[in-house]
Amino acid sequence: MNENTKYKNIIFDLGAVLVNWQPNKLMEEIFKTQKERFNLKQKEDLVPIFQSKIFNEMDRGIVSREDVIKYFENDFDKNLLKEIYKHVEKHLYVLPDGIKILNKVKNIGYKTYILSNFAKENFEAVSPNYDFLDKFDGAIISYKVKTIKPELQIYKILLNTYSLEPSESLFIDDRQENIIAARILGIDGIVCKNHDFVESELKKLKII
Repeated sequence: MNENTKYKNIIFDLGAVLVNWQPNKLMEEIFKTQKERFNLKQKEDLVPIFQSKIFNEMDRGIVSREDVIKYFENDFDKNLLKEIYKHVEKHLYVLPDGIKILNKVKNIGYKTYILSNFAKENFEAVSPNYDFLDKFDGAIISYKVKTIKPELQIYKILLNTYSLEPSESLFIDDRQENIIAARILGIDGIVCKNHDFVESELKKLKII
């Protein structure tokens, strides 16, 4: 570990950092493959699903896939919802560039943690494919604790569960609002614009 940096803990988001997550591309893929079967006129026909509160509340662990299907049953074919979930699982593949960064900081000696919004069914379906999970010293997944980023409670749960000092911790997440929330509690952060940017920022901070 670099003695010239104050950091001891590197916290990783999963989506768009270690695991692929691009909702716009996902909707494009679903539209292209399912438009004829479900009479979709444009990709935007899927936006009401992906941007709905109930769809995102799956990350909080208070609604299930079946709840979402039932909620939309009067507006969308339930088989379309089932197809969406299949595509979501295929879409959540590992990002090698993210894993390279994880391996670098881990090999140097930093403690590593996960802080991620993730729905229960999705996580249970894809996590067996994530060999990198055993590299972490701890993880807080939103559905398990019934709170999501950028709500401060989920950050407090991470800090308290693993006795982390905020000032010694750095959070890597793809969303600015999640980094802003972390900073409220004294956790520094890097917005993952892309993996080259993250690596350059880690070098500036003398972490790698």
